[in-house]
This record gives sequence, C-alpha cells and structure tokens, in this order.
Amino acid sequence: MDITTAINYWLDAKAISQAELARRCQVSRATVAGWVSGKKRPKGTRLPEVAGAFGWDRHGEADGAR
Repeated sequence: MDITTAINYWLDAKAISQAELARRCQVSRATVAGWVSGKKRPKGTRLPEVAGAFGWDRHGEADGAR
C-alpha cells in the first residue's frame, strides 16, 4: 500500500478529517490535501507524526498494543 492510499484509508478508518490531521501533524490543510490527492508525499521527517496521528508508534504498532 502506498502512502497516499494508506493516508486515505486511515482518515476513513479513524474518522479523522483532513483539517484534524493537519493540526495533529502541524502542517497546513493544503499540505494534507496534497497527501490525500497524491500530489505530495509526507517528508521522511514527517512520517512519525503522520503515524502518531493515526495512533501508531514508530514500530507500526497501535498505541498500547504492547
């Protein structure tokens, strides 16, 4: 699954709006819109924040799963 598909999937699955994802990742709504459309990709340094916004840690596990 590519990053655009993953972001769209998790936005739906977690019922998070693009505006909320932008707030959680400290980026603009336009940036998130670019991620969702596939016109942009999150920078590598931003990936941990994106994962955290969806409740995943840096190891790909849900928070509290350990």
